[in-house]
Amino acid sequence: MGSFTNRVRFLDVLVIILSIYLLFALLIVAFFKLPEEITTLLQIFDLMICAVFFLDFCIRFYHAEDKMKFMKWGWIDLVAYVKVE
Repeated sequence: MGSFTNRVRFLDVLVIILSIYLLFALLIVAFFKLPEEITTLLQIFDLMICAVFFLDFCIRFYHAEDKMKFMKWGWIDLVAYVKVE
């Protein structure tokens, strides 16, 4: 179990760092006119980060003792990964 908790802690830290990155990226895109290449690159990073977030959700769901209890709040995380443009 120790190996799993180490991975979970790493994934928790990774999700926090990626969330902070996304906030800054959104602010930059909102306030500055960026070249198309940079915008495309930021969109690719966004998709990759969403994949990490989805992986985090899947791991937490898989290890949840009570799946229905987990989904009481977990569905919010799942809906947050849907990209609306």
